[in-house]
Amino acid sequence: MIFMARKVTQQDVADLACVSRGLVSMALHDSPKIRPETKKRVAEAAAKLGYRPNAAAAMLASSKSGLVGLILPNLSNSFYDSVVSGARTVAKDAGKLVLVADTGAEAATELFSAWKFVDLAVDALILVSPMQTKAQLIELGRKAPLVVVGRPSPDPCVPAVYADPNPIMEQMVGHLYEAGWQHLVYVNYSEDAGELGARDRRDAFRASVKKNKAITYELTMVSRDGIGRLIDTRIEKHESVAFVAHNDMLALSLMSGLTVRGLHVGLDVGLVGYDNIPIAAAPEIDLTSVDQKGFNLGCLALLRALGGRKEQQLVEEGNLIVRSSSRG
Repeated sequence: MIFMARKVTQQDVADLACVSRGLVSMALHDSPKIRPETKKRVAEAAAKLGYRPNAAAAMLASSKSGLVGLILPNLSNSFYDSVVSGARTVAKDAGKLVLVADTGAEAATELFSAWKFVDLAVDALILVSPMQTKAQLIELGRKAPLVVVGRPSPDPCVPAVYADPNPIMEQMVGHLYEAGWQHLVYVNYSEDAGELGARDRRDAFRASVKKNKAITYELTMVSRDGIGRLIDTRIEKHESVAFVAHNDMLALSLMSGLTVRGLHVGLDVGLVGYDNIPIAAAPEIDLTSVDQKGFNLGCLALLRALGGRKEQQLVEEGNLIVRSSSRG
């Protein structure tokens, strides 16, 4: 016959520590009303009995789930992984667990995930590069402490953490001009073009390049199977062209297409990415890129959501990392 051990309760701890059950609960929640020596006695009794608090009951009692919902477009981009790492670092110190939802860059899935996290009563909700409207973000912010990462706040009700693309793009355009590139092609994947952060970055590029009358430019969108055609038409039309990719993943695809056509990236054609993912620094890649400091953004976002920072807009300063792919 198998006997199941009885689960240790708060009453058992109270009996061993010679205190009331209510006092045990207060002591284990570190109430300032309980004397340190009593807290110590309760903690020792709990440890001796192997008492583990009921997580569900604790959540109901405190109205805190201990959960953080973090929603991002995909996990294939190392930049998003760095944001998650930053948030998890803060969460660990705060005793929280980060739950990550990958939306596949679909607005409907993003909204569905957000409301699922709201149903779980998360203590914080972080949306990275969100695709939702201003009204949708405001409504979500009414239901959970919400912070947007990767773009300015669409409304004072919604805190945001981001690297301002405007000074970064001015720095990038200035570098490409000095390197001798005369025509700049800003490239988005078609499916990413509607993302609000993508629009901000594209607008910053347009505003920066318009200030330099010596450079011509264009904004274009490309499907994943249309990169070859894009390269062929631009190389044929322009003698000195540099591609500015919306992110490093797209830049790597462009680099592959340029290389198979016998073009030397950095000499025959310029190429710049965005996000500075680890592979960008590999010697065989050596891609000029923008470091948005994703880890810092993740840390700041969760600190803001949990009340550790009060600013409505937290702006991290990005850096252009110049490598051989754009030096001319």
